[in-house]
Amino acid sequence: MVTDETQTKEYVKGYGIDWDKVKAALEVTDDGDGQIGSLIKQILECVDRDIHWICIGKPNNGKRNSFVISFGEEAFGTDLEALRKKDIPAPDYLKSFVKPFLVGPDVFEAVDW
Repeated sequence: MVTDETQTKEYVKGYGIDWDKVKAALEVTDDGDGQIGSLIKQILECVDRDIHWICIGKPNNGKRNSFVISFGEEAFGTDLEALRKKDIPAPDYLKSFVKPFLVGPDVFEAVDW
């Protein structure tokens, strides 16, 4: 986690939950709609947290920070380019969530645990 500009940034490779995709799947337009949080919670409950840790990550596209489902312990590092090039398989059990709810695989800046 980065707390000031002198610390090294940490990155995570994984899937990010896309707020806009979740809203579209629910057919809601209000960011404050409680259905959004409920669906995100359901998605996160499907994650095997012993293997695929969850953190808050900043996407490269400038969108809002989101929950990031990591591809495992080896999916964290401080070298952005090395992590992008690293071949880490995405968890098969989450691939069905990609199109309707997730973005990635991508590398995100880890901002909170």
